[in-house]
Amino acid sequence: MGRQGALPGWCPALVLLAAAGLAAAQQPAASGPTYYIAADVVQWNYAPSGVNLCTGEEFVGDPSLWTKLGVGSVYSKAQYRQYTDATFQTLVPKPASEVHTGVLGPVLRASVGHVLTVVLKNNLGFPVNLEPAGVQPEVAAGGDAAAALARAVAPGANATYRWLVPASMGPQDMEPTAKLWLYRSTVDLVADANAGLVGPLLVSNTPEVNTGDVAAGQPLDIITVLQVLDENASPFLEANLANRTAAQMGVTEAGLAEGNLMHAINGYVFCNTPGMEMTQGQQVRWHMGSVGTEVDMHNLHLHGNTFLNRAWLGPTPGRLRGQPGMCRAPLPSWFPTPPPSLPLPPWAGANGHRANHLPMIPGTARTWHFPTDNAGFGPMTCHWGDPFKAGMKAMYQVNPGNGMETLGGVRPSGTVRTYYVEAEEVEWDYAPRGGDYCTGSLLPWTEEQEVFTEANHLSPGSKLMKAQYIEYTDDTFTTKKPVSASDAYLGLLGPIIRAEVGDTIQVVFKNSLRFPATMHPHGVAYLKNSEGSPYFDGTMGADRDDDHVQPGTTYTYTWQVAETSGPGPADLSNIVWMYHSHTNEVEDVYAGLVGALVIGRKGSLKADLTAQDVDKKVVLLFMVSNEVHSLYADVNAQEMGFTSIEAWESVAEAAYNAQAATDQQLALQEEQLQQQAAGTAAAAAAANQTAAAGRRLARLRRRLLEEEEEEEGYEEPMLKHGINGYLYCNMPQLTFTQGEKVRFHILALGTEVDMHTPNFVGQSLQVDNQRSSAIGLMPGAMHSVDIVMANPGISTVQCRVADHISAGMQAVVKVLASEEVAEAQDTTAAATTVRRYFIAAEEVEWDYVPLGIDGCTNSAFGPDAEVFVARTAGSIGSNFTKAQYKQYTDATFTTPVEQPAWQGILGPTLVTEVGQALEIVFQNRLDLPANLMLDGGLELLPAGADGKDVSLVAPVAPGGNATYRYYVPESAGPASEDLSTVAYVYTSSVDLVAHPNAGLVGVLVVGSPGTFTGADSKAGDLPQGVDAMVPLLFTILNEAVSPYLQQNLEAAGLGVAATYEPVWGESNLKHAINGYLYCNLPGLEAVRGSTLRLLLVGMGSEADMHSPVFTGQVLRSKSAAYQTAELMPTVTRVVDVEAQQAGTWPVYCVVHDHFSAGMRANLVVQ
Repeated sequence: MGRQGALPGWCPALVLLAAAGLAAAQQPAASGPTYYIAADVVQWNYAPSGVNLCTGEEFVGDPSLWTKLGVGSVYSKAQYRQYTDATFQTLVPKPASEVHTGVLGPVLRASVGHVLTVVLKNNLGFPVNLEPAGVQPEVAAGGDAAAALARAVAPGANATYRWLVPASMGPQDMEPTAKLWLYRSTVDLVADANAGLVGPLLVSNTPEVNTGDVAAGQPLDIITVLQVLDENASPFLEANLANRTAAQMGVTEAGLAEGNLMHAINGYVFCNTPGMEMTQGQQVRWHMGSVGTEVDMHNLHLHGNTFLNRAWLGPTPGRLRGQPGMCRAPLPSWFPTPPPSLPLPPWAGANGHRANHLPMIPGTARTWHFPTDNAGFGPMTCHWGDPFKAGMKAMYQVNPGNGMETLGGVRPSGTVRTYYVEAEEVEWDYAPRGGDYCTGSLLPWTEEQEVFTEANHLSPGSKLMKAQYIEYTDDTFTTKKPVSASDAYLGLLGPIIRAEVGDTIQVVFKNSLRFPATMHPHGVAYLKNSEGSPYFDGTMGADRDDDHVQPGTTYTYTWQVAETSGPGPADLSNIVWMYHSHTNEVEDVYAGLVGALVIGRKGSLKADLTAQDVDKKVVLLFMVSNEVHSLYADVNAQEMGFTSIEAWESVAEAAYNAQAATDQQLALQEEQLQQQAAGTAAAAAAANQTAAAGRRLARLRRRLLEEEEEEEGYEEPMLKHGINGYLYCNMPQLTFTQGEKVRFHILALGTEVDMHTPNFVGQSLQVDNQRSSAIGLMPGAMHSVDIVMANPGISTVQCRVADHISAGMQAVVKVLASEEVAEAQDTTAAATTVRRYFIAAEEVEWDYVPLGIDGCTNSAFGPDAEVFVARTAGSIGSNFTKAQYKQYTDATFTTPVEQPAWQGILGPTLVTEVGQALEIVFQNRLDLPANLMLDGGLELLPAGADGKDVSLVAPVAPGGNATYRYYVPESAGPASEDLSTVAYVYTSSVDLVAHPNAGLVGVLVVGSPGTFTGADSKAGDLPQGVDAMVPLLFTILNEAVSPYLQQNLEAAGLGVAATYEPVWGESNLKHAINGYLYCNLPGLEAVRGSTLRLLLVGMGSEADMHSPVFTGQVLRSKSAAYQTAELMPTVTRVVDVEAQQAGTWPVYCVVHDHFSAGMRANLVVQ
């Protein structure tokens, strides 16, 4: 909505830009560019140089699997290609500035308010289309816009598409002047993407800033799309195999399948991407995206540089000149000058988050400003193990500018911070307490926990040889620097290296390991001889000594803390980077060579270099350390009596398979005994045996399913799901006081199992000026977040990925009560509005597909869908007993409150505001203990309505009641970059794996004061400007770990034998939206012109990364607009969607596996 005048503290520029955006939306659409594009067959070479350009060597060893063996590096693919006109006779070559885009289609450019026209010719042998995200098709009045968006084009045919580019697609106030959206073929979403039919669309608010004419002074657009192109799922698979078997191609069947997974950047592997060059001082917009399936969880990392997210860039080149009184924060040197007619907006220097990595899942599309202050040549990689090893790497070059120094962005203050760090071998104990301490009391290991903690002839238990960075007082390396009691929690992490902007960091590094090692930093600037990372960078001699510090030698690294190393204008006062050994990145990190590097804004730190504006600071590393791939794998195998880790693997795999066969036989025998004993005097004894068999079955099935998502089953004891190198709350306790502001610097490393969602039970996090109960992490992630500590007592910080909870990724937190804070909250709560809900947990009979058909196609289920919905000898089908939270009108629990049909399996949406009290009367009608735990940091008041104290996580017995009373503090409400509401998950914490999978999940909405009660609010608890609030849960409900597994087997007439059928595991993974598959979600409807507030929620385990797409719609947050919103377990996103065109619009998770498995619905706009 446009503003009528400049508000206090705001500049007219903001008003003018907002008005311009509104005008673009209201004016008739102008004619825009026309592109002639054909979908052509091409012969694509993933490694055209024939060389591993990351190392400068021939392809040998593992890299040859993707480049020389099997099919090799050349595949038949499909590509969108541009032609000069409708005759499709003359190709338009990619300009030099776009040659790096590789297999991607041509760069389409458009501006908001204009009509983009594409004439598509299909030269392939199967139907395709071209569908850009976010656009609105031109249709006649009353026409079905969804049907007209991107109709399929038959082989040999042509089609003309005309789309309006709405204002919502344009860059927002704090974004670069053109932003990335993706276009792709959606006729067969999975096969077409793997064939290669993906391309970039760059959208600007005005056409003159988006011509692509770099020679005329336009910003350079660098576009990088990361995708594991699965040639096994390409429509060209048979053509590429050319009637050859795996044996004929010199590989095994498994090797062929793996070699067909091309871990590519723009269709290139092993640094073969050409032309990624820019010049020092040049304006660069870096556009990053990801496409693919569950393995396409990427974290794009650039060596030697950082970038700034959502920073305002004016259209005029030059340097910004400060204007007194106009700006709230100092501006980086690279901000360009705004036009004279537009005064400097106050947010120009007050927004923007610094990073040197971008976490992405399929569907992500982001645009960043990339500062080119520092010249050099360096790698950009996916910063997690498997893609890194498989070649998802490229090189980028910043050429020297005229008269500029190599590190042109460095402004040294003269202060040098010197650290003395030694890499040492240590015998590390992941569980030094000897038991589970997550309740605050030591408990003996359970059978499941012993897999990771108890030593036997095939397991090292909790003690292994590892490596650790250790700080010393000087370069004699004789006196270790004492670790304070408050820092004992750091565990295996190296020392925290601290500095502020302008400093120079010198690290004197001694390697006392038996292997070469280095120290490679993120975030800071350095010359080549201080990078600590070996690759083909053109250096020689002494300049390469930093790449492999040999055992017994010492090397000094020098790192510069530039302005671009410190917090961005919208960041906290200090931010975290990491350092780690990079000689062999995967093995070095698994060995333990990781530490934190914390950089503060100039003048924001205390004398000890910690932040002035917080009470305490904590650094946490979440990582699944795979000891099979550690530097010390052979050493640890020898401790168990094996000659090497390969010898251990051979024996462990055979033993695992033998044990699995024995477990299967016992389970079948026990089930047979039960059947024989039915109706006899032995029935009671048989029932006990059956119960034991059921427990064994549940454990076995859970373990097998976890293995499908992680590594080989026999490796499980070697997968240490640690926080700072500790399991099951064995990390020294973290202690805080209620009301303290604590800064958590959070890191993650590892591989595809290392998707983490740290959740601080009973707390609310502030992440990039947005409120959340969890933060989504991928390998290579670095985040700094603040928490105002709430809820006195013992709780935990835990990764809420289901598998990781059960494997021990938890640490204990104690919050001491503050009498002052508690009294103030009690007083306020007693006088404020109380919102009261009556909620019961009940069993329900649930059908995932009540329509009985595929609602997406209005036809019978296909063979892929039958896996999930049909009852067979090895699958239960679509009908299950589940648990659900249900709302009632009062404490008698007799009259249910009707919920919208689209609510599905979700519990009722709870609504409250900052400053209010929330009371939940909970009744457990299940046959098992359960509770109702809210995420979000609401303060649990000392006593419920019955005067009894209630624990945040205590179980409520079957048939029991509990009353929870909460006060809603400001720290639980929306932050500065949130909309007027923020969403959190509630669930049963009695079993954080089984109960959410059973169905016990709901959404809590917290609004700013007045959101639901103010003069501008709407009836029915709706914020101003919102016509409906719709919670949507995207999760894979795993029925194999539900507490109703045995009951559901019996109801389906199946026994233990069914669980050993090949289809069993996959059939129980219900890829659902609110508990429905394949567009069976009922009632998701809107009226044209209405605004929906979507409460998007993720839950689940390692496969539960989700990218919801609302076809034809744009997802709008407070300060940005996107084509999808990334979800992970307990991560929530609140976005608005304006339903602007009528039609039946597909809603789906764009992760390929999830789309195929039925995570789809329809939004009907009337």
